[in-house]
Amino acid sequence: MSPVRELVAAAGMTPEILRDSTERTDSINEFNAQAGGVRQIIKGRSVEEVTPEPAEIGSLSAGEKLAAYLQGVASGERAWTIFGAGRATRMKLPSDFDRLGIAGLTRQILRALPVDESKMPAIDQVAPLIDRAATGVFRNGDDLSIIQRELFQLRYQFELLAKDSNEEIPRDDVIRHAVFIVVVNVSNRAAIAKQLAAIQFAGLDANNVYFLEQPEVGGEEISGNGTLQWYEGQSWPEGHGEPLIAMGQRRSGAYRLTDEGGLVELDKPLAAVLKDRGVKDTLFAQVNDLHLMNDIAAVERWETALKVMDESGSRMVMEMVANKVWETLPNGQRARQKGGATFVDRTGCVTMRDTVAMKTPDLEQYSRPEHISRMFYIISIDGLSQLTDDSLPAYLNVRTTSDKRDVLTREFYSGDSSSELDGRTMTEEGFKLHTFKTRKRVPEALQAMDKQDKQPGFPAITSSVNHERGIV
Repeated sequence: MSPVRELVAAAGMTPEILRDSTERTDSINEFNAQAGGVRQIIKGRSVEEVTPEPAEIGSLSAGEKLAAYLQGVASGERAWTIFGAGRATRMKLPSDFDRLGIAGLTRQILRALPVDESKMPAIDQVAPLIDRAATGVFRNGDDLSIIQRELFQLRYQFELLAKDSNEEIPRDDVIRHAVFIVVVNVSNRAAIAKQLAAIQFAGLDANNVYFLEQPEVGGEEISGNGTLQWYEGQSWPEGHGEPLIAMGQRRSGAYRLTDEGGLVELDKPLAAVLKDRGVKDTLFAQVNDLHLMNDIAAVERWETALKVMDESGSRMVMEMVANKVWETLPNGQRARQKGGATFVDRTGCVTMRDTVAMKTPDLEQYSRPEHISRMFYIISIDGLSQLTDDSLPAYLNVRTTSDKRDVLTREFYSGDSSSELDGRTMTEEGFKLHTFKTRKRVPEALQAMDKQDKQPGFPAITSSVNHERGIV
């Protein structure tokens, strides 16, 4: 029996329920609510009692904090993990773009995309640009993909931070020992590897750059009579929680990169490899978080999170953002937008749940919290190593295929790891989400790239790679 069918059985969904779209939706929502366990977390307590108070991300007040940060990186204790496995499905692009996903998109490609999502880009115009990006061609800033820009930004900030520390910690030690991880999929894996190799990993050691391939699987198609049959005509990732489990448990699909962008499969789970080499903590962020083109080094976030972890014993700190976007509901009332919410459990730890766990009438109010998740975490490697297949709730989702079939799939959410890792939260006053998920946001992505290029000294960092490769 497939894992998805097991969830359907656990939900008590009969063929009669499955073939009725309304009953099916209600049944899935109730199953997901039970899996998420929000009712048990909040039971018998007021909203005030279950609402956590995030730690403030403070300004860097002393040179010793900067020294501690640089020493942690130079000692190889800190890693950056970027979720880059998305296929950009929300952008409604042809399958040709799967070779890149969002992570591999360049400025040239973004300029060629119609902002109007009802219009498809002309393949004959964008195909050469996709080929160029997928083979790692790099001659100027227009050729830099989003993931390349984020790695260059890390190198750029390391340069500035080492200079600010009066070179007490050698710059080269910081750059060489930083660890960079990209979560990829089977379609964009080769292109992203070539792109990073083309920029010589922005000066990082190739041996410190890793890939984790997130598998994509089919699901259970719902037939007209409500019976299920396995479907593989399309496949999907099992949510952004799956890579966290994979880092702790799965050997397959974990690689280190060679200088040329080749993939060398690891002989143990990635978290175990990182732990063996002395990595203690890793940052997790989404590749489409445009803030990363301005601040991926995240000094204050690192130092705030590690301080919280040291004081509380937590192994996971999640960044939350004040939810100041309001919507008008069908009944005319105003409410905050939906988003991942956090709750203080009875032990004092903070548990995050995505909106998927709060779609029943009694829980929907909790999916409009005062603070929503940025999906930006700092997690200990020890904590990741302890996550197992049973650590995160498994949720049901209905996907509609390109030919209009309804397919049930299984999903895991990364924030749910907080239940196992004694979560805590942090926030920066006035900070706003700045992401790129749809074509309507292409102008914002281009503006972020332009802003990045205007940083004093940033073009010199990127052009230095071309000089090293003999390209003028």
